Amino acid sequence: MMDETTKDHTESAVVCDVCGEQFDSAETAKEHVHNIGLLN
Repeated sequence: MMDETTKDHTESAVVCDVCGEQFDSAETAKEHVHNIGLLN
């Protein structure tokens, strides 16, 4: 049971490689990475 919780948490938390900011969903992270790309 503990393994499932850890797995779910890992999948739901997405961290930006550029700034290290953490996001709740892949969709939010994708948008963030897109914005970072526009800035650089």
